[in-house]
Amino acid sequence: MSFMGITNNPMPDVYGKCPRLRGPVVLAHLFQPQEGLSEEARAFRMLIVRLVDKAIIEYSRARIELQNQINEAERPVSELMKGRIIYMFEFMDHIESCINATHRALMLSKEIHRDATAPRLDEKLRGRIGQLSHSLKAIRHSLEHPEERVQDGRLGRDGPLSIMLSDDGRGVVLGPDFLSFEELAEILQATHELALKLLN
Repeated sequence: MSFMGITNNPMPDVYGKCPRLRGPVVLAHLFQPQEGLSEEARAFRMLIVRLVDKAIIEYSRARIELQNQINEAERPVSELMKGRIIYMFEFMDHIESCINATHRALMLSKEIHRDATAPRLDEKLRGRIGQLSHSLKAIRHSLEHPEERVQDGRLGRDGPLSIMLSDDGRGVVLGPDFLSFEELAEILQATHELALKLLN
């Protein structure tokens, strides 16, 4: 038996590729000289680092809950008859938090880029993040503004009202918007790289 035909977790593992940032940035913020860095730039840097860490942690927790649901579907029928555990509610909460934190980090990275005292961010990296983040921005808008679909009479006609695993298991869907796990993992890794550059 499988969960929606899924036997292997479709979410790439990013936790091992993106080490925690909060330790280094707190130490840098408190103890290292901040020559030429404005108070605003230091504040934006701290906020970006916190949000990038949060996004990766929430993604990893969503990945664990999806794996739990896959494992649940593989339990013997005799055990399932005693009751099932639905892990997808936790998955939905964590993936929503991941998307929101990632979007906020991206918005703040635009603000710090305007600060002349902040480290110059790699234009190639910023461009790659911009290209990757179109689907993320669309699905985040739907998360934050569900009233638009209700008021426009689109409720239930253009896709689910809450964020859900897509039918093919390759990502998440909300209304007409789709975000693949591969794309989200790539955005997270690129955003983590951007945050690292702010620390150096």
